[in-house]
Amino acid sequence: MSNLLCVVTKPLQYINARNIIEQDFSISEKKTLLIIDQFSGAFDFYLNVKKHDDLWDEVIYERSRFKVFLTFRNKIDYLITNSDLGKEDYLIKYLLKPKECYVYEEGAGSYLSSGLTFQPYKKKLIYKILKLNSKYGNGRNTKGIYLYYPSLYLSDNKLCINTSFEKYINSNIELFLNIFNDTKIVLKSISTNNILIVLSGWNWIFKEGDINQFKKDSDIYIKPHPHKNTLPDYCRKYKFLPDLLLPELFVIGLISKNIRVTIMHDASSIEINLVKLKYVEFINLGNNIEVVRLLNQIKEL
Repeated sequence: MSNLLCVVTKPLQYINARNIIEQDFSISEKKTLLIIDQFSGAFDFYLNVKKHDDLWDEVIYERSRFKVFLTFRNKIDYLITNSDLGKEDYLIKYLLKPKECYVYEEGAGSYLSSGLTFQPYKKKLIYKILKLNSKYGNGRNTKGIYLYYPSLYLSDNKLCINTSFEKYINSNIELFLNIFNDTKIVLKSISTNNILIVLSGWNWIFKEGDINQFKKDSDIYIKPHPHKNTLPDYCRKYKFLPDLLLPELFVIGLISKNIRVTIMHDASSIEINLVKLKYVEFINLGNNIEVVRLLNQIKEL
């Protein structure tokens, strides 16, 4: 009997991990999903997955992976995880000890030279001093990393996610609308023809003027980062998108209603995931050169 453990720490990861499992690991006899309480709305997300998604034999909700890794020590054939960086690399190799470990794409960071690109200098320094792994897919026990654009990843252990993000969403649209049920609720309330969605990153970089230039022609919605951050007071005058709303799913729903969408973001994975989608304008105000280069490379594929 083969046992699979999948780890997610934010909603978008669930989509990518599920895509991979249906592609290459459907024969696993027991599939366990571990949802870690590291994002706003995590418990409600856990309840919805348990209720609506019959892919999983077991769904676990915990504050960290340590306890679960200890419980499943030497019992996992396949680990599908969001990260093999730093301490996660050690927990995988020395605590969980799966037979095979795979990392899945979760955004631009998966392709960059360092998975710490958007992290504070202090954290980068600690990784350097302790010689911890700082590149996704480069862990001691990692057999491969699954990517939508493997040709853009500079390593030999890359594996392809065959079904594009957009196509996978559309193929499972009812399931995902039930799990991310706030998406369905907000979509029903939309009555405008133009929408600006502002997606915050780890830090809020947008100026009030950046947003207000769209005020005349568009309804404005703000979606905080899943791991939350402090937003300036002026954001209170705009509409906020709720926790259990997946931006990519929301945008696909808006397009189906012939609503024109503009997305302002800071190196968000949404432009990578929906880069081929028509009638959407992306405005990336992030200044990371590697991310800009990556987005341009993806558009040329």
